[in-house]
Amino acid sequence: MNAVKTAEYLAAILPAPWPSSLGGHTTPSIEHSVGIGKLLGSDYGEALSDAFGISENEFVEQLTLLCSLMRAFIVIDDFARDHGLAATADRVIDSTKEAIVDDIKCRIAALSSNPEALWSKYVAQYEDACAEFPRMSPYSAVGSKCAMVFLPFELDAIRGSPRLSSVRETLADYLFALQLLDDFRDMAEDQEQLVNHNLFLLQTDEAVWCRLVERRDMIAPVLVEYIIQELRKSPAELAGGRIRVQLGRSFRWLRTVRNQLMAPRGIGVSTLFPWRFKEFRFIPEVSLQLPVGRFPSPILDSIRAENMHTGHL
Repeated sequence: MNAVKTAEYLAAILPAPWPSSLGGHTTPSIEHSVGIGKLLGSDYGEALSDAFGISENEFVEQLTLLCSLMRAFIVIDDFARDHGLAATADRVIDSTKEAIVDDIKCRIAALSSNPEALWSKYVAQYEDACAEFPRMSPYSAVGSKCAMVFLPFELDAIRGSPRLSSVRETLADYLFALQLLDDFRDMAEDQEQLVNHNLFLLQTDEAVWCRLVERRDMIAPVLVEYIIQELRKSPAELAGGRIRVQLGRSFRWLRTVRNQLMAPRGIGVSTLFPWRFKEFRFIPEVSLQLPVGRFPSPILDSIRAENMHTGHL
């Protein structure tokens, strides 16, 4: 099933035409909700099937739909939570989520011997992460909030694979890298809105947020190099063809971005980001020693998860 058909499938199961805005906020498009052309989106089912050596067409199609629908659930629910739309008067969000969940359960039932328990487990992880995000370690918080990415690892055809742990570790690291890029890009917006789940702003307090934002163009090349170094340590060579290809595309993009940014003198990765992904935190005190970026690079605005996926600047 190709990406366009996946988006068409989601549009067909929704209870009403998807509105362009709700509560004055632009809604995520159906194409974005299912993740057209993204590893952790419409391509995920085929990537996992490839990684675990599964070629049966019915399984691949069911898994592709399942992965795309779970992403749509997370994207739409996260949008509603961010803008306080969880209980809109016309129930657009609630009815949309209900339709998606009903179909997700059908897909899981076709692929698992224990569908209800499996879905309940991952919904509970997601709800816990949404409630406890600021109090969790960053790596665990991101993994739990996006826990549905790992639900397929417990499907009957996958859970016994000897490659499971290496594929899971690679994807968990990749997911965390994407979150770092998006949170870095959104620092200014999140600072204004006092969003409490930005991985950078969680490391400090409101008093220094503005000063961090002023130094984004100096922090950026160090962050990109940090992500490159960490992803190199993931067992990508064991993660299967499509996943390895995606990581290769992302590495090329990261190196291009790094080479076009001006790294601050005397500040290396280990000075600003001395911990591995799993123990992630950075040292804002070091960041505040950097000069305010007077020459912002045009490429700074391209530092986002979307571009790391596609490889586009």
